[in-house]
Amino acid sequence: MSSALYISCLAILILLPEKIWLTFAHYLETLWENLSRCFPLSQEERRLRLIDTLGEISYSPVLDAVQVNTLDYQYKFYTNLISELLAYTRKLGGSSKNIFKEIRTGLIRDDQFEKKLKKLRQGSYLQFMATTLITWVFIAFSRSILELRPMPKILLTIVVLQILGLYSFSILVRRSQKSSFSSFGNYLKKFYLFKSLLSRSFPVGRAIDEVGLMELFGNQNRALKNLNSRLRNSLEKLQIQGRPINDDLQKCIEEIWFLQELEFEQFNKKVGALKLFIIPTFFLSGYFFYLFHLMRAGISL
Repeated sequence: MSSALYISCLAILILLPEKIWLTFAHYLETLWENLSRCFPLSQEERRLRLIDTLGEISYSPVLDAVQVNTLDYQYKFYTNLISELLAYTRKLGGSSKNIFKEIRTGLIRDDQFEKKLKKLRQGSYLQFMATTLITWVFIAFSRSILELRPMPKILLTIVVLQILGLYSFSILVRRSQKSSFSSFGNYLKKFYLFKSLLSRSFPVGRAIDEVGLMELFGNQNRALKNLNSRLRNSLEKLQIQGRPINDDLQKCIEEIWFLQELEFEQFNKKVGALKLFIIPTFFLSGYFFYLFHLMRAGISL
C-alpha cells in the first residue's frame, strides 16, 4: 500500500506541467527576497553593493546624488572613507573621480582577498564536519552491532565538546584575523584621503594633520616597518623640496596589498596550527572518550 502511494505521488510530480513548477519557483524566489529584507546585509553583500556604488560615483555627473546609498550600511573603513571624500568634494570643490576609481579597484582586490579568507575558513569547517561525521558513524555502527544500552550523558558530552570546538575556532580565528589585517586598512584609508587632499592643492602640513598621517609611525607591526621609513622619507622630500609624491604614495599602496598577501600566508599557518589544537582537543577527544567507555564496560572491538 505504502509503495503504491509513493509511486502515485512520484508520478503526479513528474507529470505536473512545467508552468506550475515555474510558478512555484517564482513564489519561492519572491518569498526568499522578502525574507532577506528582514535580515541585515552580509559583509559580502555590502562589499559588492559598495563596488557598484563606487562605479556610480565614478561616472556620475553629480557626486552627491549617490551619497545616501553610501551611508545606509557599513563595510570596513570604506563607507566612512567615501563619506569623507564626498564631504571634501562639497567643501573644497575639485574632482574625486580618479580617487574613487582607485578605491573601487582596491575594493575589487579586497573582494578577492576576502574570498580567499572565506575559502580558508570553509575548508577548516569541512575538516571539523568530516571528523564529526566519522565519530558519529562509528558510534551508530558500534551501537547497532553490539546492541548497547543508552548512554545519554556520554553522547551529550561528545556533542558539547564538538560545539565548543566550533565556537572556540570561530572566536580565535576572528581575533587572529583582526590582529593580522586591521592595520592594513588603516594605512589604505589615510593614504587615499591624503592623495585626495593633495590633488586639491591642500597645504601639505594641514593635509598631514587633517588625515592624521603621523599616527602611522606609531604602528608596531614589523611588516610595516620598512613602509613607514619610506613614507617618512617621501614626506620629508615633499615638505622640504616640494617634490610631488603621488608616485611614492601609489607605490606605498601597492606595497600594502603585497604585505597583506604575505601576512595571509602567515595567517594560513596560524589557522593550521589552531586546527591541530582544536581537532584533537574537541573532536577526536569525543571519539576516544566514547571508546574509553566501551572498553571500560568490558566490550572488545
